[in-house]
Amino acid sequence: MTTHATTASPTTGDDAILRWRTRDTSRHLMQGFAGAFAIACCTGLLLWLNVGHGNFIQLLLLTHLAAGTLSFLMFVPFIIIHWRDGREPLRHLLWPFHLIPELQWDAYARKRLIGHALMWLLALVLLSGLLVSLPAIAYLAGRPVTLPYGAHVSLLRPHAWLTVPLLFSLIWHLPKKVRP
Repeated sequence: MTTHATTASPTTGDDAILRWRTRDTSRHLMQGFAGAFAIACCTGLLLWLNVGHGNFIQLLLLTHLAAGTLSFLMFVPFIIIHWRDGREPLRHLLWPFHLIPELQWDAYARKRLIGHALMWLLALVLLSGLLVSLPAIAYLAGRPVTLPYGAHVSLLRPHAWLTVPLLFSLIWHLPKKVRP
């Protein structure tokens, strides 16, 4: 019987927080997020198209909420790891418009800018979905509350319509395979 010992690379300073992180961890977080996000997109599309009857709609809604929650839970650590791996300054993360002047001389700045747009669009989609689902969560917790009249409509519109540019920026940001 052989045992495989893993040796941890020495970490210093900022990397001490991410001592557990490996390339596989980042890849698995991305794959888990992509799977949950794909399920949320498919169920969201079916909800938007209003297919089926009441019971099927409830199943779609619960699946959409669960997949959206799971994608949010995987989104936060992935963004932190991806941000740290790219060594992106915090000021660019919070205000990415500093990258616009770099577009002229840095070929990688466009991809970084699209990545920041992707992050902000995804955060808006996930937060608007969370706000829309708060009354349902409160109801399931035994404390029914409602949003102000009409607020769910004004939150569902950006939730649905920001998904389209989100998908385009996701496709544009993902690495392309180099073909020989």
